[in-house]
Amino acid sequence: GGTVTGLAGTGLSIRNNGSNTTSITANGGYAFSTPLSNGATYSVTITAQPVSPAQTCSVSGGSGTIAGADVTTANINCITNTYAINVATTGLIAGTLQLQDSISSQNLSVTANGTTSFATPVASGSSYNVTITAQPAGQTCTLSAASGTIGAAAVTVTANCTPNTYTISGSITTLSGSGAQLQLQNTGGTPFANQTINLASGQTSFSFSPVPDL
Repeated sequence: GGTVTGLAGTGLSIRNNGSNTTSITANGGYAFSTPLSNGATYSVTITAQPVSPAQTCSVSGGSGTIAGADVTTANINCITNTYAINVATTGLIAGTLQLQDSISSQNLSVTANGTTSFATPVASGSSYNVTITAQPAGQTCTLSAASGTIGAAAVTVTANCTPNTYTISGSITTLSGSGAQLQLQNTGGTPFANQTINLASGQTSFSFSPVPDL
């Protein structure tokens, strides 16, 4: 046997010589149920790693030959796995989207579409909560799947950005008379701004289609 350290999850299973299996549920000393004769060989291996949180355990001093005494040096050390918090961004035209994971206090600046990650992976079993701290100029981004608990794999938050739009409108006075017409054009210089509207006698207001702030 030996000593188990660092165990936080459940489901750790070990085996000696490929047949004698035992489950480990807590840190501390352990021993296999079937003793070996003096001179017999032993080989301790991990058959199932812990989950909730996901961990990776390793054996040190796990193989050798019985030499007239109990073996107490087949030690097992477990560490909790860490996984990335990814952000998949779409629709970003220009500028910088500023994000923060409020649980790990990490910040992330996104300047292009695609997938990027916070710098430091987060331990399995830990919470995450990604929020927007600053929107890119002229756009509004929204997040999906932005909070939860890290399991046994990386998580991906999605950020979808759309242009802010604004309406150009106004009022008309004294457009009257039989057959009177007025044509207005927005020639702001972008594909969205090239709009024309025709107004007839008696109309008192106008409104162009919303224009993105680009």
